[in-house]
Amino acid sequence: MNYLIIAAVVLMVIAPIFWFMPSPEIKRQMTMRDRAMQLGLQVKICDLPQTYRARVRQEYVEKGVVYRLHWVKPLQPRDQFCQILLREDDSVSVPKSAVDDLMTASLSAMPAAVMALEYATAGVAVYWRERGSVAEVEAIAQGLERLQTGILAVRERLSSEASDELDQGQR
Repeated sequence: MNYLIIAAVVLMVIAPIFWFMPSPEIKRQMTMRDRAMQLGLQVKICDLPQTYRARVRQEYVEKGVVYRLHWVKPLQPRDQFCQILLREDDSVSVPKSAVDDLMTASLSAMPAAVMALEYATAGVAVYWRERGSVAEVEAIAQGLERLQTGILAVRERLSSEASDELDQGQR
């Protein structure tokens, strides 16, 4: 009987230690976030963007993660902007630009858990629920790099066209 009481006491002392151990889901998320940081992405927990309908209905804001790839060369400080493209968007459509086309193509190529793409002063980013594996994190990083390269090419082309028009106007 004494051994049974000693075993029960030892188990009661050891049991709380197991509560602090991360679950397999937490371990998977830690592995994915570590890999994202190794690939040069900034990882941040945030509220996921909502559709217009969800905002009007004041639906519960779901928590998720944003993986952001900062610009290779910083943009001018006067260029403060933020554009978010949702996978399931119900907002009123506006005229499309070359950047919108790039973002739409990139979003369709991303894993299904990606909810939205962001093109902002800080860089390009994805909002997602972190469902998947390290392979999907690598696919997201490659997709963000391609999107960033494409956006920089479009911005360069537009700025060169604007400077050409300015030069022609001065003649």
